[in-house]
Amino acid sequence: MKPLCCLCLFFLAVVSGHAQKIAGGHPSAPKFRIAAYVPEYRILALNPDFVSHITDLIFFSLEPTPDGGIDRSRLTPAMEAKLAAIKRRYPVRMIAAFGGADRSQSFAAMATDAGRRRRFITNLTRFLTDHGFEGVDYDWEFPDNPAEKNGLTALVVETKRALSPLGLQVSVATAPGDWFDRKLIAAVDQFNLMSYYDDAHRGGLAVSQSDVDHLIRNGAKPGQISLGLPFFAESLMTGSDEETFYAKLAEKYHPKPKEDAAGDYVFNGVQTVMDKTQYALDRRLGGVMIFELAQDTPDGALSKAIHKTVDPSPDLLSPEADGTYLLTADNAALDGPAARVETSDGVSDIGYWTSIDDRTRWKIDVPPTRAGIYAMSLEYACAPRYAGSALTLTFNGAQRQTFTLTVTATKDWDTFQTIPLPGHVTLKAGQTTIQMQAKTLPSGDLINLRHVILTPMP
Repeated sequence: MKPLCCLCLFFLAVVSGHAQKIAGGHPSAPKFRIAAYVPEYRILALNPDFVSHITDLIFFSLEPTPDGGIDRSRLTPAMEAKLAAIKRRYPVRMIAAFGGADRSQSFAAMATDAGRRRRFITNLTRFLTDHGFEGVDYDWEFPDNPAEKNGLTALVVETKRALSPLGLQVSVATAPGDWFDRKLIAAVDQFNLMSYYDDAHRGGLAVSQSDVDHLIRNGAKPGQISLGLPFFAESLMTGSDEETFYAKLAEKYHPKPKEDAAGDYVFNGVQTVMDKTQYALDRRLGGVMIFELAQDTPDGALSKAIHKTVDPSPDLLSPEADGTYLLTADNAALDGPAARVETSDGVSDIGYWTSIDDRTRWKIDVPPTRAGIYAMSLEYACAPRYAGSALTLTFNGAQRQTFTLTVTATKDWDTFQTIPLPGHVTLKAGQTTIQMQAKTLPSGDLINLRHVILTPMP
């Protein structure tokens, strides 16, 4: 699949409950879908942790044959083993993609012939069952005449008719501006809207809102739409169709969360990804879709931005083996207008803490054997001119305890130090919510926070 918004791309996802090898069964359909493509040439190197907050992983891609068969040569045993390992670790649905650039030549011969269509759907159902996939993704590039477009509609409608009794879902991905037959729309459970960049290389929220409105005018319901989020960047050079990873740009330019351009490229940065995800939630869309997952930073900055927007509650943290609690930027929930998670030297921190209304929360679980008195320390950075702010750390457990610290300077915003907080906190058995907030901001910024460490006292 070539991720260009001007292309008319088609995608069909069918979620199956009969997968055996890779999936071994699948979770029920989520209320908010987070689907992500991974090309075959990135599967073996994919960090499994990237999948931790994904609902649908789309293996890209295989091919139909003209007579209704399946060319499965690109799915190697090693790839199947990797997908199976991911599935054992995370409850993600596995979907097999068919087609894409230079792999769509056989769609027309198959889809425009009723007998070949039926044969393909039969073979496809058997393939999904035998190989443990939970869905299929059609990426026909491109039906370019009335007969082929009618073939696409027939393929979607007949697939829905065959799979609906089994409780399977049918999804179609579309580029902005596509216009579908109402029969196709009625047969589709979910549209994956590939709203990335327009012809002027604009990829902000306004572009996505316009693309969503167009699809709704075509007859789709908001709940049928998953909004596409690009993890790739486009070149601003005139006449260039060059693309690159967000990860490569982040490593070279270290863009701030609110930045969507660096060097000669435009991209969707952390804040834009969060804004688009929040828009999808507010508009009551069906979800979001990523192209493509392996283009994220090594620490998954964009994926985490999606997850934190969809589920802003903090993770429930257990103690380390030695009883210590390590509260990090990645397992915190952020509330407020400014503070954001960023990355420095491969480690996440909470920065841009410029408002009294910014709050960071964690939740810990204290087993009875770990109840007791704990020392507290912070690992943070603060440029000298911003020193002097005050912060509070509040524990809301069996009893409320609040501690205050006046921030001292480090060398700069990238030089971190660990300092103890005055006093000790008593943690009783059960769950405790911990909140950090600025009390005063005389110079307009608080700290870059990496860790809060709670260490049991002997």
